[in-house]
Amino acid sequence: MLERGATQKVLRRTLLALEAAKRNRVPLNIGLDHVILGRIYPSNSIASQFHLDEAVRVLRDSGAVCYLPLALLARGKDEDLVEANAIATRSTMRIYMADYHLASARRWASGDHTKALDHLVKAEALVNDTGYHRRDAELVDLRRALQR
Repeated sequence: MLERGATQKVLRRTLLALEAAKRNRVPLNIGLDHVILGRIYPSNSIASQFHLDEAVRVLRDSGAVCYLPLALLARGKDEDLVEANAIATRSTMRIYMADYHLASARRWASGDHTKALDHLVKAEALVNDTGYHRRDAELVDLRRALQR
């Protein structure tokens, strides 16, 4: 998590970048800036939902399928996770597949532990196979949460 000052700097810079992307009509940058903004604001806030909805819409409309899973996973609705996994699987985007399994494990952690563990095991395998170790801390946190 970013410190408050760092978050404010990222917010300011991203808003400036979004303005420039809109002015220059660069849909990919517009979509990615909306992803960043959606992740800066607290999840489930109106601002976060607005930016993540915009990110999905813009990236989908622009045909930027290789970045669409990023927005779908950030938005995190059930149907988004399914679509992100379908795109990632079809395109062998293994890092997005790992993120899908991490998101699904978090989703099921408070309900069906068997499903959560299944997703966690798949995420761990993909993280190890791809060297995507920036997700190691999340794997540890999820493993701990599921062992309670």
